[in-house]
Amino acid sequence: MHRVAIACALVMAVAAPARANTAYIPPCAEEPETKTCMVKVEPPPCDPAVEIAGTPICPYFDTAPQSVRVVSRPLALAAGIVPGIVARGLGSYLRGNRVAAKRLALAGGAGLGLMLAGGLPLGISRGNAWTIEPFAPMLITGAGLFFGTWVFDLWGTAGGRRTLPEPRAITPWSLEIGAIGHADPYRTRLLGTAHARVVLDGRFEIGAGGWFDAGGDGQQLNLEANVRLLGAAPTGAVIADGSRLWIRTTARRRAEAVDAVDIWTGEISVAGRYDMVRLAPSLDGAFFEVSTGIGLERVTYATDAVDHGSLLLGGFAWGFYLRDRGELTAFYEHRRDQLAGGIWAGRAAGFIGSVGGTLDLRVVGPWAVRGEIEFGSAWVGSLALRYQGGAR
Repeated sequence: MHRVAIACALVMAVAAPARANTAYIPPCAEEPETKTCMVKVEPPPCDPAVEIAGTPICPYFDTAPQSVRVVSRPLALAAGIVPGIVARGLGSYLRGNRVAAKRLALAGGAGLGLMLAGGLPLGISRGNAWTIEPFAPMLITGAGLFFGTWVFDLWGTAGGRRTLPEPRAITPWSLEIGAIGHADPYRTRLLGTAHARVVLDGRFEIGAGGWFDAGGDGQQLNLEANVRLLGAAPTGAVIADGSRLWIRTTARRRAEAVDAVDIWTGEISVAGRYDMVRLAPSLDGAFFEVSTGIGLERVTYATDAVDHGSLLLGGFAWGFYLRDRGELTAFYEHRRDQLAGGIWAGRAAGFIGSVGGTLDLRVVGPWAVRGEIEFGSAWVGSLALRYQGGAR
C-alpha cells in the first residue's frame, strides 16, 4: 500500500502544471543596493492558459500588491543555513520570495511528517523485518524531501536560476565506456565498465552494461528494461521541464572469485524526477528525485549452498542543471549489495546505505563525460566517456 501511495504522489507531482511562461523578478530582490530595502511587488500578468472557470489565475505569485522587505543575499544565505535548517524557507523569505518560502515550508513539513511516520515504527520495533517493508520507504522519501527543501532554499536564495539552467531530454541512444576505482578494507582494484542503451518506441528503453575485473576476479552484468510513463520524449533537445516518471526493471548477475559467491538479482522500481521550478520560479534549475522498489536475490556459495532473499530498493537525489550542458547531483542509495556497500552507523549498521555525487557534463557535440564518487563501507569512484546518439 505504501508503494502505491508513493507512486501516486510521484504521478501527481509530475503531472502538476509546468513552469510559468515568464518569471517576475523584483529588481530590488535581485540586486539590492543596501542591506535591506522595501519594494512594491506588483503581481505579473496572469498566463491566460492557466484558468479556473474562465478566470485567469497566477499560480506562482501573490495576487495583490504588497510591500516586501528584502535582505541582502549574503545575509539571507547565512540565515538560510542557520537557522534555516530548522525554519525551512527562511532564506527565500528574506529575499522577498514569499511564495517559495511558504511552499518550501509546506514541503519540508510533509517530509518531516513522512520521516516520523516511517521512522518511529522502525525505531520502536528496532528494525523488525515486518516493519521495514512498509515504513522504510516512507522514511527514505521523507528524509530526501525534508533535507532537500533546505538545499533548494539555499539554491534559490543564492540566485541559482541566474545561471540560466536548461534541462535536456534523454537521447534516443548512447554508448559509454569507462573505469571504476574500488577500495574496501580488504582490497583495492581497478575495474572496466561499459553500458549501452536504446529507446525503441519513444517510451520503452532497453540497456545492457556492467563492470569487469581485468584480472578475472569479478564481473557484473546488467540487463535493463525501462518504461517512461510521464515526461519529455527522448530527443536529446533542450526542454522546458525535466520532470518525468518511469518504471525500471533489471536482471543482474554478479560473480566474485575471491569471495566465492555468485549472485543473481531481479528488480523492479518506480522512480520520478520533479523540477523545483514547478514549486516556485526562484527554484528554477533544481530538481528532486525519489525511487522505491523491491528485488529478489539468489546467492550461491563455493560450497554450493544457496540462499534466497529480498531487497528493499530506494533512494533520493538533489540535483541542479548546469545550463544546457549537464547535471550535478548528490544522492543517497539505500541498497547495500553493490560495490559501495553501506555506511557503518553503529546500531543502524546494515540499514544505512551509501551516499555520493555525480557530474554528468556534455563536452562537445554528442560527447559527454560522467564522473561519480560514492561512499559506503567502501570507496567507489568512476569516470566514463559517453557518445549520445541523436543528441542535439
